[in-house]
Amino acid sequence: AKWDPDGHDIPDVHAALVDMGRIAGMTADQVDKCIEDVGQQKKTEAVAKEANDVYGVNATPTFFVDGQRAPYFRTADDVKAYLDQVLAQKKK
Repeated sequence: AKWDPDGHDIPDVHAALVDMGRIAGMTADQVDKCIEDVGQQKKTEAVAKEANDVYGVNATPTFFVDGQRAPYFRTADDVKAYLDQVLAQKKK
């Protein structure tokens, strides 16, 4: 919600990205270089396309357990319940 304008009211997306970069230890210039890196954008888009086309990944995060796409989790408790269920089936 701090940097993604999809569904959020962010008056200055660039400033929000710079702030997020600072949290990661980046300068504003480093953030701008990342934003402007067309080659990296193309690589990222290719990976995202493959993930969608081959594995059905259409959201972040998406989890796979034993090669199967896990359902959407709302909470950490949902993750635990799912993994407990998967592990219980393996014990059979």
